[in-house]
Amino acid sequence: MHLLIKRKSTGNSEEFAAKMHISRSQLMEHISEMKQLGAPVKYCKSRRVYHYEHDWEPFSNDLNLNDIMGGESPYTLIFGKWQNYFSQEGI
Repeated sequence: MHLLIKRKSTGNSEEFAAKMHISRSQLMEHISEMKQLGAPVKYCKSRRVYHYEHDWEPFSNDLNLNDIMGGESPYTLIFGKWQNYFSQEGI
């Protein structure tokens, strides 16, 4: 998900959800969770893609998701079954 947003290759919400093999409502939940963690995710109506408003990486030194989530794996707890959620696999 992160790489699709970073590459600006998401398409609209329906296309993005299809690429992720999830429903549109699940996609919107994931985007909301990302925003709660500080991800500057925006949607560009003219290009019909999701993008980051500025450079952002999910695991930077100033944002320790393991601490935020009480030591749990952020991949499992936040984003459900997608163990390689931020990897390039499957994209």
